[in-house]
Amino acid sequence: MSTQTLPNRSTGGTAAAWVAAAAPVLAVLIGVGVALGGVGQALALAVVGAVIAAALLPTDWIGRLPRYGYLSVEIPMLLLLLSKLVFRVRDAQALVDNPVDSAGAFRLICLGAALFLGLVSSLASTRPGVEARAPLTSRPFRLYMAYIFVVLIGAFYSRNFLLTGFRVFDLTAAVVVMAGACRVAGRQAVPRILATLYWFAVSLMATAWAGAAVLPSAALERVAPRLGGYTPLPIRLNGVFPTLASDYLGVLAALITVWSLANLLYPRGDGGGPRPLTLKFITAFSFATLIMAQYRTGYAAFAVGLMAVLWFGRRRWAAVLVALAMLGGFSLAMNDSSKVQAFVLRGQTEEIVTGLNGRAGWWSAALPVWEESPIIGKGLLTATRYEVLAEIGRTSTATIHGTWIEAIVGTGVVGTSLLALGLLLMLWRSLKVAAHGDVVPIVLLSVLVVRSATGYTFEVFGYPCLVFLALSLRLEDPPLTPEEQTSLARERSPSALGREFAPVS
Repeated sequence: MSTQTLPNRSTGGTAAAWVAAAAPVLAVLIGVGVALGGVGQALALAVVGAVIAAALLPTDWIGRLPRYGYLSVEIPMLLLLLSKLVFRVRDAQALVDNPVDSAGAFRLICLGAALFLGLVSSLASTRPGVEARAPLTSRPFRLYMAYIFVVLIGAFYSRNFLLTGFRVFDLTAAVVVMAGACRVAGRQAVPRILATLYWFAVSLMATAWAGAAVLPSAALERVAPRLGGYTPLPIRLNGVFPTLASDYLGVLAALITVWSLANLLYPRGDGGGPRPLTLKFITAFSFATLIMAQYRTGYAAFAVGLMAVLWFGRRRWAAVLVALAMLGGFSLAMNDSSKVQAFVLRGQTEEIVTGLNGRAGWWSAALPVWEESPIIGKGLLTATRYEVLAEIGRTSTATIHGTWIEAIVGTGVVGTSLLALGLLLMLWRSLKVAAHGDVVPIVLLSVLVVRSATGYTFEVFGYPCLVFLALSLRLEDPPLTPEEQTSLARERSPSALGREFAPVS
């Protein structure tokens, strides 16, 4: 059976791993320079310039890079990923007072460079000898493009047009980069994009553990004393620099664990992708990260993803055992005297946990804001941050921690419907390809769907969104029938165009 998600080592898989692994380290150094200002900021800009210059060198001189198209695939994807790294946390008022500080300028440079490379790639032609995609994108991908257009319209109804417009900018950069990659690299684009996303997430988790080794007081947060209760695991892991919240670290760990497990249990027929020993190590490493992050939604997402791996990989008896274990764990969690409940509560009271750490109250406060513009919304992220969260004192909280609440408030019924329709179409297609051995799309989508209940995913720009878009391209449209191909060729023929624009006598 074949998952076809990670490229063959001979066509750049190893290069993608090295480049994606080095990118967070480079970003940390640049971020330190930006934060220091003065000479440090100048050095950071010099490093960015050096990276761009190195990217322009001939591929034959840089032997570890892929043989073609790295300026259209790996480099712009890494720029998108680097733009989302957090080097400082600001409240809502600070964001309004100075939308583009040093860290913000770094993000704009990364996004602008990625968009530029994506536009150039979109205007290029497929390299000779490279198998082209037909059509270039897929129907779920085009539905997402329509969703971005709704986000743009909603910006005119938002409290801060500039900030909402920036959400359009970063989402547009993401779709242009991926479409450009498909234009240049053809059918090799999506496996290379997924490989870059995979190794980048592994590298980010490694930075969190490195922070725990160097600055344990900052990286290992003691949760039980802070919350006043007992838990068998009183600490949880956070990223220090770049800043990685435990919740975000947990969703990365859940994705990479099931992703690695799927490729380990159902290797590709061509022998591509990481070696089995590497996959075993990454599976164990990411699972340990998931446990230490103590992200409850991440635990649920991992369990659902694991069941998907087993069920659609035709190990259904094992999937049933996992489901029974989940039911047993849930029963123990309801027992006031069990250590399972103490672990799940994480030192909190039952009232706090059942209220989803306050999220239920946030969502209730968001509904009246949505009712003010139910069709088109009041601005993606802007409405929830400034008209909901800031009003209840959560000035440093960037999102409302729920994909569908965020989408309905920011983009209204129209945008949310487009997002849901694209997701349902992807789920349907992933079920069909899973029947032929490609289980990775349904596994990753299962994790994202669970995460969407209590966190941001594909509605805003970020790592989960990039995974979602890559999967939307992976799940291609059905091939045209011979009759449809003949009809399309006739429509595009010069004689047909001449008749269409001929003057009417």
